[in-house]
Amino acid sequence: MFNQDATTLLETVDVKFDRILMPHPSQSDKFLVAAAAMVKPGGFIHYYRHISGYDLGEAERELDRELGQILGRGAKFKARKVREIGPRYIELVADIQARA
Repeated sequence: MFNQDATTLLETVDVKFDRILMPHPSQSDKFLVAAAAMVKPGGFIHYYRHISGYDLGEAERELDRELGQILGRGAKFKARKVREIGPRYIELVADIQARA
């Protein structure tokens, strides 16, 4: 068991994971680079995120832009709506597959 900031976990643990769950949607973007470094090639990151958008299409485009900025263009993922959390605010989950 580890009690430390997830962004520094890579310095302590020399393990790659098949799946990484990131269920806290409010600041998961700050930990995505660390998660991407710790997932096995072909593994999955389940990335929950609160995204602003007038509709699902706009929210998905914003998520695509965000993932492109963090992981680089061509990040392979499927997104789906979890729930609406407020006016023009949607919780999405992206199943991101690590590059093989």
